[in-house]
Parts: sequence; structure tokens; C-alpha cells
Amino acid sequence: MSRRWVMALLVGASAQACGGDPTGAGTDRASGVALLNAMQPGTSVELTLDGEVFSIRAGAPARQVLTSAGPHRIQVRSVGSESTTSLAFSLSAGERRTFVVTPDEQAAAGVHAFSDSATTGVVPQPDAVKIRPVHAASGAEPMKLWLRRVGAPMDSSAGLLPVFRFEEGRAHAYAVRSPATYVITATSLSSGAVLAELEAPLAAGEVWTAVLTRATGGVSEFQIRLIPEL
Repeated sequence: MSRRWVMALLVGASAQACGGDPTGAGTDRASGVALLNAMQPGTSVELTLDGEVFSIRAGAPARQVLTSAGPHRIQVRSVGSESTTSLAFSLSAGERRTFVVTPDEQAAAGVHAFSDSATTGVVPQPDAVKIRPVHAASGAEPMKLWLRRVGAPMDSSAGLLPVFRFEEGRAHAYAVRSPATYVITATSLSSGAVLAELEAPLAAGEVWTAVLTRATGGVSEFQIRLIPEL
């Protein structure tokens, strides 16, 4: 799917959301979901949305799916596994929701749902990069999130979220930055210890979701995975 095609769909969905029935009670306004796989590298998952199956490899661009308002059901399983997770949800007219697949404490695939504040949030800016933090590690201690250029100090100017904790259903706003190589850091709110960190080049026109999730192996309990939304 090309970036231009996705942009056209999203802008069209936004236009529908702004027109027609002003009460939002009509059924002709497009709703949508974004499907993201933040599992460990090499893991593919099958997401079934109302009977339609989507196979998504870890780290692959998000799948943007337009659908209707009303009740829906999503199921997720790792390819090769018989274990499945199922989640029922409902979309209002014009609503967009993000589903992130992450490893649970047993490294099996689980799914978290986040309501997006705007249908056009994923639309890129030609001269900037957009990045949205998502906390998907339930039970983790409260954290602070930082976003800074490589080589820059981790001071007040680098603070992205003063309190970063798991809140099912909540998606944070997109941060807009100039293109550069950035370091994303999650620190303990109480001790200041670094809990997860990732360095990545971020280019103009890109849109990313940075997912904090539990690590599966290694010395760190948590990890940050960057998922392109386009």
C-alpha cells in the first residue's frame, strides 16, 4: 500500500467525519482501525477483524483498515501458535482506534486498544517527523519519557512525557520534531534509572509509533519498538 493511497483514505475519512450528520448518529461516516505488531523481531501475527485475516510481521508498517461504525471483534495469535486473544469493541461514526500486539509476561501475543484523538493524526508533514508514544506494559512502574537528539543532554528540553504509565485505551498525542537521529529513553519516575532506550534516525515525512513493551530475553525488563504508521 503506497503512502499516497493511505493519505487519501485518511483525509477522506476525516472529511466524512466533518460533514454529513453533525450529530454523528449517521452510519455513512467511515471509521477505521490501525493494526501494529510490536512483538519481538521475526514474529508474525495473524489479526482477524470481523472474519478478515491480516498477517503482519513484527516492525512492519501499520495496517490501516477502514470499516463501519458499530460492534466489532478482533482476534490475535502468533503464527504457529494455537493460543488466541479476542477483544470485542465498538466504533462510533468517524472514530479511529489503534490495536497494538505486544508480548505478555509469558511472551505470548496480547493486544491493547487505544482510542485515537483525531482521524488525521497519521497524515505526515513534509518537513517534519511525527512520533506517538504508546505504553503497552501493564503492571510496570510509572516512568518518564524523553526524546532528544543524539549527543544532546537529557535535560528539561528533552522531556516528552513527565509521567508515562500504562493506561488501557489512552493514546498520547503525536510529537512533531525536525528530522534528525533521536534517542528515546524511558526512566523510572522514582529513581531516574534508565529502563529502556532506543536510538533511531527519523526523517521528514515519517510517522511513527514508539511502543514501550516488555522485553523477551536479555538483561532489560522493558524495550522500545518503533513501528512506522505508513
